[in-house]
Amino acid sequence: MKTLLSRLALIGTASAALFACGDDTGDNTSPFSSSGLPTGGIPTDVVPIPSGIPGLCDFQCKTIAEAGAGISGIREVDAFFGAVGNFQAQAGSLEADVRLELLSMAAALGIDGSAMATGELAAAISGGVAGGFGGMIDGNLSIGFAPPKCEVSATASVQAAAKCDATVDPGSVSVECEGSCEASGSAMASCSGGATLTCKGTAPGFKCEGTCSGTCEVAADAKCEGECNGTCEVHGDVACNGTCEMNGTAACDGECMGSTDAGGNCTGECKLSETAMCNGTCKLNAGATCEGSCKGSCELKAGGTCNGECKGECEYTPPSGMCEATATAKCEASAEAKVECNGKCSGEAKPPMVKAECEATAKAEASFNAECTPPSLDIKYNLTTQAQADFAADVNVKAAFEGKIQAFGKAFANLTAKGAKIEAIIKAGGDLGSSGAAAVDGALQAAGSGTLSTGASLDLACGIAAFATVPAMLTEASGSLAVSAKAVADITLAVKG
Repeated sequence: MKTLLSRLALIGTASAALFACGDDTGDNTSPFSSSGLPTGGIPTDVVPIPSGIPGLCDFQCKTIAEAGAGISGIREVDAFFGAVGNFQAQAGSLEADVRLELLSMAAALGIDGSAMATGELAAAISGGVAGGFGGMIDGNLSIGFAPPKCEVSATASVQAAAKCDATVDPGSVSVECEGSCEASGSAMASCSGGATLTCKGTAPGFKCEGTCSGTCEVAADAKCEGECNGTCEVHGDVACNGTCEMNGTAACDGECMGSTDAGGNCTGECKLSETAMCNGTCKLNAGATCEGSCKGSCELKAGGTCNGECKGECEYTPPSGMCEATATAKCEASAEAKVECNGKCSGEAKPPMVKAECEATAKAEASFNAECTPPSLDIKYNLTTQAQADFAADVNVKAAFEGKIQAFGKAFANLTAKGAKIEAIIKAGGDLGSSGAAAVDGALQAAGSGTLSTGASLDLACGIAAFATVPAMLTEASGSLAVSAKAVADITLAVKG
């Protein structure tokens, strides 16, 4: 980062010194305001501008923010300015997002962090966690989680490349993905080279040759690995969470609602006592699990084998090597390999091949559009003896504490997702300066050869002046990202300690 900022500073300083304004009367005025920002003027020693142009001294350059990156009229230069502006905007947005999650975590701990700086707030939260949520937790709060999943849109990567390099045709190129690519079945171009293809959606003919999540319509007696919504046929003494239909061959372990023969055998409905066993047909209560054969529908919440018609979502490996057009296709690359991607890339995304001065700019712009999903959490803790007694005495105290733990966990999950995106942006933004400098070098060579029109030369001159503001923009944004990243790291260490 220091190297690129130094290079940009030299360009900016040189352009400031070279900016001069003159007309055919020989009048010259200062091209810079008291703040040091460019207000006009043309660096005629760098960019050749014909003399005698009416109103030349009144020409006003726009800042990066004002021009929306369209300053120089040179595609590579303006794409760079756009990336710099987006880098700064992303840093500000993530700083606000991180602070919002920190404030939510602080509130769960009973800490008022509204007047605290980000670092101070993170330290206060870490202290609150170490203090066991006000002495309620014995030992450490432990939160286990997998790294957040970040996905980069292949479309965004291609568009970013085309924005900088006119030779890129968005409709005819794709992105190389090191990891996995997810797209609609119709959009997945190919999944080869040792990669693994899985499909997710409605199974062909509802016959799921994989894992079914959701409703499984059981046509015949079948094992249900989820919740059986219907009747459950059990053989032998099996626990039944519901009512048991008896056939007169056994006694009812509870209250027989039908008829009882001389031997005490029940025919009809048996209202079971708690933990009683059923030898017959069990009519399950809502949400109960069938330990026998299910007749009706089986709700597979966590996914499982469907011995019937999968009316929910089926995840399967297609024997044809192609997913149904309505399904979602996921192509998983083998170790250190890449797959061609037209959807969302989870892992390292390599934009289409572009000219050298556009590589870092295109990669940075694509990363700014990454979507990072909060992970599922495994929160563990042990209550103090006093907390257990308080909960036993007042259920409202228990409910309030559990609500705070849930709020803390939700904010922490969101925080880790923001942290993952911060890492991606810092990595992608690292080469922004060198990419922009290369673009300006090429544009200056074109200007020196006299191949630019007067209007293009004016635009280019403003682009050179805009570089004077780039080092400060990058430094400010990088500093903001660093503060946010440290806060995420400090909190993560506190809950994993």
